[in-house]
Amino acid sequence: VRSADRLAGHLMSTRKNESARPYRELDINITDDTTLALRFCAAPASANARVTNELIHVIMAPAPGQHLDVAAWRRALAIYEETFAIGPTVPRHVVVHELGDRPPHVHVVYASVDPATGRAIRTSFSKTRDEAVARQIEHSQGFSLTPSVRAEFVARQLRQIGKLDTARAVERTTRAVPGRRDQKSRVLQAERVGSDRDRIDEEVALLWRTAGRDLGRFAHLIQGTDYKPARGRRAIMLVHLPTGDSWALGRQLKRIDR
Repeated sequence: VRSADRLAGHLMSTRKNESARPYRELDINITDDTTLALRFCAAPASANARVTNELIHVIMAPAPGQHLDVAAWRRALAIYEETFAIGPTVPRHVVVHELGDRPPHVHVVYASVDPATGRAIRTSFSKTRDEAVARQIEHSQGFSLTPSVRAEFVARQLRQIGKLDTARAVERTTRAVPGRRDQKSRVLQAERVGSDRDRIDEEVALLWRTAGRDLGRFAHLIQGTDYKPARGRRAIMLVHLPTGDSWALGRQLKRIDR
């Protein structure tokens, strides 16, 4: 119960969000009071001595520009529940968070034990499987698929479970560059402003190597070019002046040096 109450307090906090509210249309077999709902979800685990986690907590956050209505959220949840064999008797409580212009994201909480059967739900961590779920959700909504360095393995996983259309879509998606690890918001920003990240990497790499990998000389060399450093909230950013695209300079230089 203590872990349920702590999570409920976190989900309903507006310290980092403009609003936090139960998403009643997505709840299953549950009250819309978040504290009571999470206590109810946690209760079945107490009867199974082998279960260490009372709750399953999932965060689903669309990328900028990707707004989902109730029907779309239901499709996304159905994909997740099919993957992890979460049946209709498992209680589900959903809280939606909203902040500024970002698309609302949801926190989904399930009981870790099906109260109808007493069976524990297995959700062991697997990057490939989790990516396969994410790609299915993106494909089902008609969104562009997120590039991945594991695309080959994700496509294979999708073929194994019979999701052939999504597997083919993953195979057609541009592969992510190992070590790049750009967030989807960063990829979408580059697409929106029309910047060519590969060309930018080549130009910055040339400047960095010409400077002998010395930050002081690098700062001097970029004067009068298409690039300008700027102070970000957590890091020094590099701005591409023609397009306004920006990114963390330190991360880019580490990638170049690999």
